[in-house]
Amino acid sequence: MLLASVQTIDACVRAVDLMYSAAGSTGIYKRHRLERLFRDAHVIRQHGFVAESRFETVGQVWMGLAPELGFVAL
Repeated sequence: MLLASVQTIDACVRAVDLMYSAAGSTGIYKRHRLERLFRDAHVIRQHGFVAESRFETVGQVWMGLAPELGFVAL
């Protein structure tokens, strides 16, 4: 479940980044809805539970190591 959450957030952020890139400079203004979506997507990625470092946690579990997050069960 942890890996699925991290992958979902990662895919969403990449999708928003592609839209932001396609919008050009108009996407940077607060009046543009994409600015808010870009900001929100990048903020949620910083959350500890779904940050990219959770890929390491999943790898630790798959390798039989103790995960750095205590609540992740083997």
